Formats: sequence, structure tokens, C-alpha cells
Amino acid sequence: MTISLSTGSIRFGCDNRNKLTEFIEDNFGKSINGIELCFILKNDFDEFELTEKSISFLNSLQFNTLHAPVKGVRYGKNNGSKEVLEKILAINKLIDLKQVVLHPHGVDDFSVLVKSGLNICIENLPDGEKRKGWQFPKEFQDFFNKWPQFGFCFDVNHALANGVEPSEFISLLGEKIAYIHLNATAKPGNADHALLVDSAKEIVEKIKPVFALNKPLVIEVKVEKEKILLIRKEIELVKKLVEEKGDFVE
Repeated sequence: MTISLSTGSIRFGCDNRNKLTEFIEDNFGKSINGIELCFILKNDFDEFELTEKSISFLNSLQFNTLHAPVKGVRYGKNNGSKEVLEKILAINKLIDLKQVVLHPHGVDDFSVLVKSGLNICIENLPDGEKRKGWQFPKEFQDFFNKWPQFGFCFDVNHALANGVEPSEFISLLGEKIAYIHLNATAKPGNADHALLVDSAKEIVEKIKPVFALNKPLVIEVKVEKEKILLIRKEIELVKKLVEEKGDFVE
């Protein structure tokens, strides 16, 4: 059972972005075996530094990943992309990243990512006025036929926000799934990255097939500061659901 926690899940509970990992260690460290270092803005990534304490804790874990910046960079043959990839490679030397995930709509040249030598996944995206595409299983099947070097990070909430059952992604792309961004939706069609413990029973039922996959689970949720410690209950629920193994059969 591999259960990881995204630093994005606790960003409202800790003001110092360089100490998010330490916050996780102090509050949830005994309950998880991985961390995803999550970045949305390139500026935040540029300013990020791992503390010695964070490096030590991360190296005690089994499954560390990194969510590459989404805004402020286009991935391809340009200086900004080069800076980000070089810094990820430097972090990888310190903590052995199992996977690096990117939002594919921000990639201009996938060959640059292949040449980096990193284990890179692309992620299914929610709907949005400026972000069409990369939402449905068939799109990714076509991509992986062309670019088999990449893995797939399946984001459960993004699928639900597009009205797609997780089982649809699993049926078509199960073998390509490297790991899962585990989250729910409090309201159908909403990319809110809700906690499972805050979601309706029927939503949790739709998510159950992912627990039968035996893939690493990264809890990536949006939690307000006053509810941060609910993540402990979330981890407990996820462990229970993993033990039950869902009820999905292809």
C-alpha cells in the first residue's frame, strides 16, 4: 500500500513553502510513505529550496514525486523550460523522484522531456475556458500510441469534473497508469479537489475502482487552513478503501 501526500494539500496550513515537507512530517509523517512536491507557479519553484531536515525525511520514504510548474513556463526548447528541468534533475539527485508529472497543455515539444531522462507522466485535465483537450480517455490513448515513453498520472477529480467515470479511464488506460492523484468532488462537475471524507457516498462509490489497481495513491486535495487536520481522517479512509480493494472487474 503506497499512500503519498501532495504538498499542495497543505499549502493553506503552512505559510513557508520551503517547510511544507517538514509540516507534513510533523503532522502526518507516520501515516504516509511518500510526498509529492507540488508547484503551480514557476516563480514559487524558482524560489524553492529543500531543507536538510526535508531531504532526510524524504529519503526515508518510498515514493516521492514532483508536480512540475503549470504557470509561467512552456515546456520545450526555451530557457524557462531548461531552467525548470535542470532544477528538477538537481532535486532528483537529492531525493530520487519516482515520477515527475506535467500538465500536457503546457508542453510545446515532448521530445525535450524525453531527452531529460526523467520519469515523466502527463495528467488528465479538468475543463476550463482556456484549457480544452486532454480530458478524455481516447485522447490519451492516441497520445501514448505516439509517445509510449510517458506514463499516466490519473487525476480522479479531473475525470469526475468532466463527467467521466474513473472506470472508463481504467478500462482504456489501466496499464499506462503510473500513479493516481486521489481526490473527489463535493459537487458533480466541479474541479474542487475535495476530500473523500467530505464527499457524498455515491461519489466515493464511483472512485472505488482505483483502489483495485494496486497503484501508488497521492492524496491531492484542496483543504482550508482550519480543516487541515481532516487529512488524518482522509488517510485512514483511504487505507480502509485500499484494504477493501474496491469491486472493479474489467
